[in-house]
Amino acid sequence: MRHATFIGLLIVLVTASTAYGEKKNPASAADILAKEVSSKIICRKSNVEARADACRLHIHFEKMNAAFDLPLQGTIVSPSDAEDAVVVKNTNMTRSINGNAPESFEQLTLRFQKDMVGPMLKTFNDAIAICNTIRPMATRN
Repeated sequence: MRHATFIGLLIVLVTASTAYGEKKNPASAADILAKEVSSKIICRKSNVEARADACRLHIHFEKMNAAFDLPLQGTIVSPSDAEDAVVVKNTNMTRSINGNAPESFEQLTLRFQKDMVGPMLKTFNDAIAICNTIRPMATRN
């Protein structure tokens, strides 16, 4: 009986510590966000690839050859007026087109199915919240 209680308690502690560790890991949260964006974004003319690099999200639209580099720290997300998109705002975001030098880009609209907007907002906000607690955001000169 003691062994069963001990094993049950051990399982609860390991599960709780694992869940706690995942919530506080910015790389894990950003990776989850990148996977969700890649798999759920709607783009008729291009394949979309998203990847995370610590607290940065890189989104590449293949056929348009456009890439966005989005630092998650300081990012604000909101639903769009069209009800099928998420508006992402960050003054430190950059856009590169056709391999040209990155240029400042402050607002990006990402389209999803209407029923995915809520979950995507939550995924973005979770990753942003974790990244905002890591260290102060570096500002552009």
